[in-house]
Amino acid sequence: MFFVAGCGEIDATPVDAGLDAATCVPTPAGLAARWRGENVTADDKGLFDGTAHGSLAYTPGRHGSAFLLDGTTAYVTADSGDTLWPMGSFSVSAWVKAASISATSEILVKYGCGGSTACDGNDYELGVDANGHPRFNFRVNGSPTGNVLLTDTLHSVIDGNWHYLVALRDVAAGELRLHVDGAVAATRAISGGDLGAMGNVDGVADPVTIGAYQRSGTDLFEGLFAGAIDDAAYYTSALTDQQIAAIYAAPDGECP
Repeated sequence: MFFVAGCGEIDATPVDAGLDAATCVPTPAGLAARWRGENVTADDKGLFDGTAHGSLAYTPGRHGSAFLLDGTTAYVTADSGDTLWPMGSFSVSAWVKAASISATSEILVKYGCGGSTACDGNDYELGVDANGHPRFNFRVNGSPTGNVLLTDTLHSVIDGNWHYLVALRDVAAGELRLHVDGAVAATRAISGGDLGAMGNVDGVADPVTIGAYQRSGTDLFEGLFAGAIDDAAYYTSALTDQQIAAIYAAPDGECP
C-alpha cells in the first residue's frame, strides 16, 4: 500500500500479480549438451546429436516428449567425437519414469572401455540399481581410488512416476552429490586424483549413451533401461542445490 495526497490508500499490487509467473527456469551456465527426446535424438546445442538404436520410440514426457526404451534393444548414442569429458566440476541429469526393473540399468553414461579391448580408465555413469536406487559412479584414469560409487539407498524411483535425478562432481567442495527430485539424497567426499581431468587416453572414441552402456571389448550394449528418459543433460559445472530445486519445481523445467 501507499498514499496519494487527498486520495487515501492506493493498492500498488499489479492486477495480474502471479498470473504470468514463468513456467520454466533459465538454463544454468555450463550446459554442454541436452537431449530432450522431442521425437528426435538431437542435442539442444546442435553439437552432439544422437543416433537411435533398436526399437527406440517416443512417449509423453515430463516436458513434451521423451525417449521410450524397451529394456532389450533401444538406446541412443551421441558424442561420436568423444568430446564430453569433464576437466573439472561437472553434472549429469535426467528425468526418468519406469514401473519395474530386474537389474542395474543405465540412464546417461560415458564409459571409457566400451567397444574395444583398449581402455582409457575414465568413465561416468548415472543409473539405477536392481532395487531402483539411484546411483552414480565415475573413475579418473590413474587415480588410486579406482571406481567411485555413490548410491541413494533411501529412495526407489522405479514406481511408474517421473523422478528427476542429478549427479555431480563439485571440485571446489571436494564432493560427489546425488540429488533426487530436487533434494540432496546422498553425498561423498572426494579428493586427490578423483578431482582430476578425464579424457580419452587410449585413442578409441567412446560415445555418450542414453539408456545403456557398451561392454568392454565387444559391440554389445548392456544395462538397458526399460522405461522413459527425458531431458538427459551434461554440464561442465556443478549445479547448485538451488538450481536443481528450481528446475525440479518448474512446470516446464529448463527454458529452451
